[in-house]
Amino acid sequence: MYNGCFRRAPWKMGLRREMKRLEDICFLIEAKSNSERLPGKIFKKFSQTTLLDVAINKFLSSPAIPNNQIYVAGHGEEVLDLASKYTNINLFKRTDNSVSDSATIRQIYEIFDHIRHPFFVEINACCPLLSVNTIDKFVEEYLQSDHNGMFGVVKRRTFYWDSNKAPLKECTPHLDTKKANVILEAAHCLYAGSTDDIKNNIHMGSFLHKGDPDLFIIENEGECWDIDYDWQFKIAEKMFENII
Repeated sequence: MYNGCFRRAPWKMGLRREMKRLEDICFLIEAKSNSERLPGKIFKKFSQTTLLDVAINKFLSSPAIPNNQIYVAGHGEEVLDLASKYTNINLFKRTDNSVSDSATIRQIYEIFDHIRHPFFVEINACCPLLSVNTIDKFVEEYLQSDHNGMFGVVKRRTFYWDSNKAPLKECTPHLDTKKANVILEAAHCLYAGSTDDIKNNIHMGSFLHKGDPDLFIIENEGECWDIDYDWQFKIAEKMFENII
């Protein structure tokens, strides 16, 4: 049973010189006002609140995440004004360069040139159904992981084809999903990594080998509902109101 504290991980020799500690983690929310597909979605009224408020309060609601390790990296006056009311967390003003289409990983995460934490855990503010319990489990598993990076995924038991219409996995007769192999799909709501890697333009890992980054399976895929468009915003709002 979760007791409000994260366990320290026994570290395997040779993978890192030092183990991860909770106090070494920056808990990050990146937010910008210039969303192209749904302008202003991060500060738009969302069930009597906003997506940014929901995200910040998820970190604040965790019994184990220190408030002084929570950071909002915001771009745009509306975002900065909204986040500034939370005086118990840290606010960082992003440059225009960090939100440009040509920005590198290091430029997107320019905040890490200014803070001391060697690791980060980030949540996507456009996933308002993500639970505090899932965030806490992710952090605990990351502390125990042997790898610099960790990425949230969900299980899929279905079939995929590539852009040339070739099957990525062998299909079963009648496309029977009960017999299909499980595939892990990016959830795009939970991220973790090393701030030194970010400075070398590596996000969570190379994505070329097993464990690089490590994968965290989110059991309830409904938590991963990601808002890009207005119709997704409206559906998420209704689902969120059924939760609170």
